[in-house]
Amino acid sequence: MTGHAVWALAFIAGLAAEYVWLRPAARAALRRVLYAPLRRRAHSLRRSLDALDRATSFRPYRGHHTPRRTQP
Repeated sequence: MTGHAVWALAFIAGLAAEYVWLRPAARAALRRVLYAPLRRRAHSLRRSLDALDRATSFRPYRGHHTPRRTQP
């Protein structure tokens, strides 16, 4: 690539980045496409690791809103 082509590509990339940064709808669409699948995958992995931890320590599953009662 010649120097002019590199500068032209850098300029176009800068304009695209500015468009995405300044437009909330474009930014939201980009976040939905890139960030949401990563969050879903991380959530799924975290739940799997929690299940493995419970299975190895023989603790019963307790949901987030389950009261922790003790035997009388």
